[in-house]
Amino acid sequence: MRKQSFFRSMSLIFLALAVFFIGSHPGSYAADAKADAKKDVAPITQCFKAADEAMKKSNWDEAIKSFEQAISLDPKDAMAHVGLGNVYVQKGDNDKAIEAYNKAISLDPKCVFAYCGLVNIYCSKGDKDAALKQYKILSGLDKKAAEKLDKRIQSLNSPQPNNPKSK
Repeated sequence: MRKQSFFRSMSLIFLALAVFFIGSHPGSYAADAKADAKKDVAPITQCFKAADEAMKKSNWDEAIKSFEQAISLDPKDAMAHVGLGNVYVQKGDNDKAIEAYNKAISLDPKCVFAYCGLVNIYCSKGDKDAALKQYKILSGLDKKAAEKLDKRIQSLNSPQPNNPKSK
């Protein structure tokens, strides 16, 4: 229960940061700056805001629709995929969350939020190898973000009573 509460809090923090960055950034986090400069981001920003409102109300299906709409407007927006991953975490669908985070990373290999999401999921699952792999990449990208997950990583080394992998 405590793990779920922590993970839910982390997901909401990641979403809030994603909404902040999209709202203050004049385009997606895709590499093509020229295309970003020409693109009208107001509809994408509205999708992020709608998703944020839906998540505040724990309306996961509505949040998913909002992020999917953002993705349809700009399929190369890594942060939209991160947001979608965060919602899937809230719904308890880690497989779809992992898929969304990996898509974000494929679009932006330096997407710190996606790596944070993956580390959290793999820690929750007790998958030490996968968590450490993502954590190492994250550490190379953003030491401060990685430090915030140090306790989660360290918890993988101590036996967990409800985790069959730790026995």
